[in-house]
Amino acid sequence: MIKLEEQSNEFIELEKEWYKEVDTISSKNKLNNFVNKVMTAYDHDYGTYTRALAVCTKAFIRFYGSAMTNMQASFLMWEIIRHTFHKNDAFGLQLITYESILYPQELDRFIVKFDEETHQKIIDTAKKFLEEHKDAPKETIEHWEKLATGWLPNCVALKEKKGKAVA
Repeated sequence: MIKLEEQSNEFIELEKEWYKEVDTISSKNKLNNFVNKVMTAYDHDYGTYTRALAVCTKAFIRFYGSAMTNMQASFLMWEIIRHTFHKNDAFGLQLITYESILYPQELDRFIVKFDEETHQKIIDTAKKFLEEHKDAPKETIEHWEKLATGWLPNCVALKEKKGKAVA
């Protein structure tokens, strides 16, 4: 069994080869052989193991989801984030691609926008935290107190409702 080290040149090259091989998988048998090889033929370290899982995920998506729409791919990404990595935030999640800052029509992506329902959840949660966490740091309590009144920081805006600005 080959011992892998994430920072080694050998592993960096091997990972590139894995991704090239993913593009050649044309049968279920090849997919199974590839996944078996990547996951069992090597002695993975902490980093190579996660990279091996990533390339296997790409192999499955390429084989089973080659006709996947952008909407399906986005759904899959969020399902993995929510259920595999336990990031099922009570208020929602957003992905920001920093490259979007290069395009003026994309600048709104850098402002977090809540709808009224999410804003109310934040208000209610802040009130709940004020009741349940009386020993929280003073700065945190002050922040929760402001949120409980409906205040939002400058980096947050409310979404427009029926053509009218909410805030």
